[in-house]
Amino acid sequence: MTAIASFDEIVQILTGSLGAKQTLRNLKQFDRIGAAATPATIANRFFFTWPMNNNWGGGGVAPGSTQRQCTNATQGAAPFTSPTGGREKFLAAWEANSVQGGDYAPYDRLCDISGFSGTQTGAQSVTLAPTDGADTVEEALENEICIDIYTLIGATASTITVDYLDANGVAGTTPAAVIGGTGFREAQRRIFLPFEANKRGVTAVTGRNLAGTTGTAGDYGISIVKKVAPAAMVLLGGLGAKVNMLTHFPSLVKMRNNACVEFVFRAGATAFGENEYGLSYLEK
Repeated sequence: MTAIASFDEIVQILTGSLGAKQTLRNLKQFDRIGAAATPATIANRFFFTWPMNNNWGGGGVAPGSTQRQCTNATQGAAPFTSPTGGREKFLAAWEANSVQGGDYAPYDRLCDISGFSGTQTGAQSVTLAPTDGADTVEEALENEICIDIYTLIGATASTITVDYLDANGVAGTTPAAVIGGTGFREAQRRIFLPFEANKRGVTAVTGRNLAGTTGTAGDYGISIVKKVAPAAMVLLGGLGAKVNMLTHFPSLVKMRNNACVEFVFRAGATAFGENEYGLSYLEK
């Protein structure tokens, strides 16, 4: 299927005269995880909002020790309906509203794994590779590796490296990143990992190496994700904001057919708030 080629086609989609359609979706996230309050955040650090109670199908849960291929049917995913009839779906606009200020951005969670301990040190093998979203070098170039902390790990700072295959299938190892200690141990904390020089993108993760114990096992994992918006949105506390890809044409973002959309938050304060997101998609 060809891409949306002009503003005229966008108008035709919005009016229904092209045989395509527009989809609008809303996601509300509440300041609870099950019966518990959401944990405190750390200013200027990334957190994933995946586990928060929501109006779409329940908060996301840790994947466990076997890799999980994430789709729009995975619990915790933001609302996304797969295109039909051979069409493709594009993210046209999105907005966020929250009482907490910070940066917000939508990601496609491709695959994940957890069950790792903050006290298990040394080289450990990992099997993690997306079955969708890394089919071409161009797709894989935009994929990122991150550490997701599901249950509080230890107060002792350590470092971690991850072995991976880059967009061209070449083996690499991420530079050491801090894990454990204040700002790097909290539940829902996401630690994005840099790539080895000249080895960008990821098609698989093959290993991990925690240099020293953090002092508490907790539960953390590794996710392969793809940012689906060209920029993050900056909110002031209590104010909303919108990113409209139609006014930045041709920046319409083609979505994976069964995308597992999640929102990532870089905190501007020390608490989660209740969040509301709007997503506008076009199909052709």
